[in-house]
Amino acid sequence: ISISKFSSVTGIERASDHIYLGIPIHNHFSINPRIIQLTAKISRMVGILSRLKWNLPSDVLLSIYFAHVHSHLSDTPQILSVATDNEINSLQVLQNRALKHVFKLSPRCPTVQLFRDYTKTILPVRGVIRFSSCSFIHKIVLGIINSDLKFPTSQKGLRNDGDLIPAVSHRSQPFTKSIAHQGAIHYNQIPVEIRKASSIDSFKSQLKIHLLSSIDKFL
Repeated sequence: ISISKFSSVTGIERASDHIYLGIPIHNHFSINPRIIQLTAKISRMVGILSRLKWNLPSDVLLSIYFAHVHSHLSDTPQILSVATDNEINSLQVLQNRALKHVFKLSPRCPTVQLFRDYTKTILPVRGVIRFSSCSFIHKIVLGIINSDLKFPTSQKGLRNDGDLIPAVSHRSQPFTKSIAHQGAIHYNQIPVEIRKASSIDSFKSQLKIHLLSSIDKFL
């Protein structure tokens, strides 16, 4: 390529953020653009569900919800764990709307009634974050995934008898909401019988039952 082609370029404009390969990158490595992108994706899907509900049964709508809404909430624990309360509240509003479309409920249906009477196996946004974060940590504990987070292990690669894990400390306020810190604290609050699970499937199954039993604290 001839350099002369770029001779007319006098400079490159500075941008605060840019999308590269579908991933928003902020000039200060902020998580905020990724949360904005996530919120926009879910918001579009809520609009689609509002139109589809008139022509499709609830079981089909529920499959669409899990594929295009819930999957975004559950697959991004590292991002959502450091989201602000306002950002989480916005996502909760979108989840509520999506589920009301799925079950063809009135927009005025109370959130508590929605999760108690209709979505009996679905966790609210904060519950999904708790579930995903704790599952992520348990995968590290079991040696299923590699991570910079390291916890004490036995010779078999498992920690001994569901011992508590240390919460990584840091001076910055945002770090206190990260998986390394807050996630570890939440993981330690899980009953020891669940933390002893030797497989990730068993852990997830028991953890979900445990979180659903105290769903009110996530609403």
